[in-house]
Amino acid sequence: MPAPKRPSATTYLPPQWLDAAGPAIITRGTQYAQTGAVTLAPSQRNGKTGFVVQGTQPYTVYLHDSDLYLNSCTCPHASSVTICKHMVAAKLFSQGFHPETVHSPSDETTTTAPSKPYAKVQEIQANIDFLKSRSAEDLSHWIALQCDKNLALAQQLSLWRGQSQDLPQTPAQWKRYLTQAIPQRRNMWGREFQRWESQALESLDLLRQQASLQPANIRLAVEIALRRLFKIWESCDGSNGEGQELYAQLQEILRLSVSAESPPASWLGDWLQLIEDDPLGFSDEAAILALAAEPLRQAYSRRAAVEWQAIASQPSLASNRRQSNANWEHHFQKSRLRRLWRKRYLLSVQQESSTEAWLHVMQQTAHEQSEWIDLVATCERHQQPRLALQYARQGLTLFKDCDPLQQQLLHCYRRDGWDEEAFALAQKCLQHKTTDVRRLDELLECAVGLGMDREQQFQALLETAIQTATPLYGEQQGKDIHIALIWLLHEDRWEQALELLAQPGMGCSWESLIRQLALRLPDSHHSQAAQLLKNLLERSMKTAKSPYSTELQLVKQIRARLSDDERTQWLQTLHKNYQRKSSFVQGLVQLTNSFTRSSGS
Repeated sequence: MPAPKRPSATTYLPPQWLDAAGPAIITRGTQYAQTGAVTLAPSQRNGKTGFVVQGTQPYTVYLHDSDLYLNSCTCPHASSVTICKHMVAAKLFSQGFHPETVHSPSDETTTTAPSKPYAKVQEIQANIDFLKSRSAEDLSHWIALQCDKNLALAQQLSLWRGQSQDLPQTPAQWKRYLTQAIPQRRNMWGREFQRWESQALESLDLLRQQASLQPANIRLAVEIALRRLFKIWESCDGSNGEGQELYAQLQEILRLSVSAESPPASWLGDWLQLIEDDPLGFSDEAAILALAAEPLRQAYSRRAAVEWQAIASQPSLASNRRQSNANWEHHFQKSRLRRLWRKRYLLSVQQESSTEAWLHVMQQTAHEQSEWIDLVATCERHQQPRLALQYARQGLTLFKDCDPLQQQLLHCYRRDGWDEEAFALAQKCLQHKTTDVRRLDELLECAVGLGMDREQQFQALLETAIQTATPLYGEQQGKDIHIALIWLLHEDRWEQALELLAQPGMGCSWESLIRQLALRLPDSHHSQAAQLLKNLLERSMKTAKSPYSTELQLVKQIRARLSDDERTQWLQTLHKNYQRKSSFVQGLVQLTNSFTRSSGS
């Protein structure tokens, strides 16, 4: 009796992996897993499990527990795909798919040649055995020749040598170590930046280990590494995330060193300058101060007060659109510096004052719209409802049309029982954003709070929206009632929406709304739904281009609303009317064939 077949590799992969990786990638990854090319890496990173997959060279893979988009691999292919073959191999290994769990070629009556990955593993092992047989002199001579040809190999050897020798003990020794581990570079992009960051991340283990033993030297090393990263970001913005993991880990190591030994007050200048040079602006000053001793905190408070007084005494930073690019850049940098120094000043005041006094200083120093919004939100977080109401009203006197401040004040009114004020403000908020159905709900709730009938109020609002509707543009004639349709669909009043749209002189410029209405109609309204969708298709085909994916999707939705006789006749009409659009007709044929096969099965 033949032995039962062992489970397929696809049974070990989650469904989202099967969707994101193509059959070719899964097949290649399975071959790696079958031949034992995967081992568990000795180190983990940020909650991710590490693996080493032996491909054309060893590649390091890190897998996230739940989010496959957070996986990473050091192979070149990983930067252009969501899942590479090495990630598949590592995932199979982590799920228990080992060489012994698969159907081995030896179980068959026929023999096959070893797979390519297995042959590579055999070749690597043969090379290792050969190297072990050579003398130390031969090996050193050969490695030196290879380093002359390969700069990256020479850098790795230097880093290995530095880690193998005595640990750096002085600032000068740490600088030399970082010259090899995190070399200064410029104008790096893509894979070159990724390789540089990967090498830098490997060197951080030593810094992390020594953070509690040499805190002062590690602080200096972190500053050097961060400045080198900032220098690279001057020519590469890092918008795709390059360097951000290195940035986060360096910040963590800095906090570890401060926790081990509080820096002296003399370190303050270097630290604050590093923060001002930080292009990301994510430095957590509060976390460092919480770990520091009193001398550094006092020096920080004195410095913050002096800086704020210096910039607060300068003229207003009101923007001028006519100023030159150079002046605009100066204005931008000055505004950024002002926000940074204000944040620093408020942090120092918070440590020394009561909550109410601190909030008062926030109000006194608020200059920009965002600062008033943050002030009101901070009052709410610190359970200061009276101040939140006061500052929200005061902020709106300065920024009359500030939508977030209006929403904050509306919240205060409703919370404190100011029903009439809440209703008036809710009307204003809805006028600013008529398409935001949350504002419609708020206004109706405020109306109910005043004892009004909700249905009457809704119909009154709807009538106003129809009367004030703007004219349709282009070939369409009549009023554009898209706002009324949005409200009706939100209230699930599709019958009233259908009746309104059928009235003469009424139309909608938002095709998505008409489509949403048609799809929401029940089976008893098949003909109305089909007609709405047909109108959309006819309008869309005037400007549509290949591959007509949106239009073909409409065809499928219309077909589902037609009877068999109507369906056949309508499809024939489409073929005739759009016979010059060959790609569309070809798509119709494919749809028709798929419908035929599905009905036959």
